[in-house]
Amino acid sequence: MSAVLQSDRRLLTRRCKAQIAELGLPPVLKLGKLKKQLENQRGRDIWVLPEPSLPTEITGMWLGTAKRDYVLFEKISSRFVSTQRSSMNSHT
Repeated sequence: MSAVLQSDRRLLTRRCKAQIAELGLPPVLKLGKLKKQLENQRGRDIWVLPEPSLPTEITGMWLGTAKRDYVLFEKISSRFVSTQRSSMNSHT
């Protein structure tokens, strides 16, 4: 990996860690709670939806709009993910 790419990656990692720290999340987290905290912080609903047509190299995508945000994810059929998804989508 080139020095420029490594530098960009380190910068991105620092930015992501800083944004996560700002959320003030507990060490053990349920996805529904994270969703609610993000909705409160962003001031709009977040809809979490499976998207079967995502390209194989993309497992998820966040689309922010003025009215609401959408989190699209690769459909995974595990019991854990199904349980977490149910708690996140309880508003729909």
